[in-house]
Amino acid sequence: MKTADIQSFVHEVLAAMLLPYSRHVIGDAMHLVQSTPRFRQRYEILCNRFGKAVVNKACGRWIAAAFGKHGKAKVSAGRGSLIASYSLLDVEGLCETA
Repeated sequence: MKTADIQSFVHEVLAAMLLPYSRHVIGDAMHLVQSTPRFRQRYEILCNRFGKAVVNKACGRWIAAAFGKHGKAKVSAGRGSLIASYSLLDVEGLCETA
């Protein structure tokens, strides 16, 4: 699977996040990536390998898949510079990934 490394990365980021997750889990995860040096370094390596657009899209897709959800409405990222927007996921109160 071409994006298996990105999937693994996403699972590490989700495991490091505070619970419960909110519907902004994609934005929260990407903010954690940006603000945590070890995650940011790994993100940059993945971007060099696959390209930023592929990594960002795959991160969103793998986060949604971890919860068995599909994005609903798109919102502006607001904070951080890794992504411009993300989809809201109906994961309010979830404490574990699927």
